[in-house]
Amino acid sequence: MKNRILKNGSYYAALTAVLIAAVIVINLIAGSLPSALTVYDVTDTKLYSIGDTTAELLGGLTEDVTINVITQTGMEDEILQKLLDSYEAASDRVHVERIDAVANPAFASQYTDEQIPLNSVIVVCGEKSKVVSSSDIYRYLSYYSSSPDAFDGEGLITSAVAYVTGGSETVVYYTTGHGEFALGSEMTEALSKANIEVKELNLLSSEIPEDCTALISFAPTEDYTAEEARKVLHYLDGGGHALLVTAPALWTGKETPVFDTIAASYGIVRSGGVILEGDTSRYNQIPYLTVPQTVEGAEAVAGLGNKNILAPLAEALKQEHGEEDDETYSVQQLMTSSDSAYLKTSLEDGVDKSSGDETGPFTSGFAVEQTFSNDSDGSPDVPDGTEEEAEEDGGEKAEKSMRLLYYSTPCLFSAEALSELIWQGADLPQGNDELFSQTIKYLTDQEVKLSVPAKSMSVPQTTVNAAAVSLIGNLFMLALPSAVLAGGFFIWMRRRKR
Repeated sequence: MKNRILKNGSYYAALTAVLIAAVIVINLIAGSLPSALTVYDVTDTKLYSIGDTTAELLGGLTEDVTINVITQTGMEDEILQKLLDSYEAASDRVHVERIDAVANPAFASQYTDEQIPLNSVIVVCGEKSKVVSSSDIYRYLSYYSSSPDAFDGEGLITSAVAYVTGGSETVVYYTTGHGEFALGSEMTEALSKANIEVKELNLLSSEIPEDCTALISFAPTEDYTAEEARKVLHYLDGGGHALLVTAPALWTGKETPVFDTIAASYGIVRSGGVILEGDTSRYNQIPYLTVPQTVEGAEAVAGLGNKNILAPLAEALKQEHGEEDDETYSVQQLMTSSDSAYLKTSLEDGVDKSSGDETGPFTSGFAVEQTFSNDSDGSPDVPDGTEEEAEEDGGEKAEKSMRLLYYSTPCLFSAEALSELIWQGADLPQGNDELFSQTIKYLTDQEVKLSVPAKSMSVPQTTVNAAAVSLIGNLFMLALPSAVLAGGFFIWMRRRKR
């Protein structure tokens, strides 16, 4: 008996040692694998994972990209680290380096003169680099919020990778000096993620620079001078691209007749009235928070037909004359109201429809295009002083295409503008952001598909009714223990009978 016990004990001791050794070896192997293979992202918004847009960009890399994380032992950002592991796993061209800010305090100074906080990222490819500050990666609902509401790590880092691996830079100028509304945060974010450089331009003292890919005049409330309007028209006549936005005079109390001559040169005029909707399905809470219909087939709003877009405080625009044989440009509607819409030129009697109000449909956005083609004799049919240089391969002269987008409310693109005009906080739906992204693409030929949205960090609320709570409680407190006891009693009775 003693020998049998000793033999069995030795066997189980050896087996236990083998199992412990196997567990240690398996853990060592698993520990050496990247977290992208060992960690499963169960967060609701996939904080640690990269999306299809990022994967497509990383899969097409032809140069090595280094993502440097400025951190410190014990101060690492776990979410950011796991996300970067996903970047590294997605492409052999991506290399993530952890830079200890204590051991190497001068590292960041190679790429920026500013002091950047811990867990910031510096993306490098060849001679190009871009800094992503950790203060921009997390977003807060307000200045006083203690917990972040959204994580924008993927959006900013993907944009940085696209920037350092991309070609020539695109420059957009926006006019100042006329009481323009500030570009909304949604607008500046989209431009930044598309790696478009944004610069101010004072038309009173400067010409429109040659590197201007597109010009934005965002709802001026003070009028242009005749010379400033001439500069914009000359720029457009030379094949320029521009976004012109007006603010409704009914709300601002300001009119801009000289600025209006720019669009009027192409037959587009303002009605002086604000669009209100009579169709309850075409506005949000208040009739002047209208939901327009985008025009099918219009390139400037392509793919937005099923998107929820809000056009608050939009002024009705009219095409003064149709397209005629001697005109070299085309005008296309972009957004229209329903037939039930009505026009208000005064709000003294409220927002309800009155008997004298003009009825819809109305237009709140237009696109103007003009292509300058070659004549049969080889000279381009363009306004004076706008000829292209001959191409080297055959003496042909390249076509130029003028593009002008004209919208009648800044609230279409800026929640801040809407809040300012209605004197209360307001937000815009995702469809408005997509409209501006489409606008950038139309005017600059710069894809904004790399504009990866921020991911929510809000904890989802789960609602369980009282009956479900009672059922779950009874299951764990009564049913399961009773089942275990019954099973044990049954096994005991069978063994006793043997």
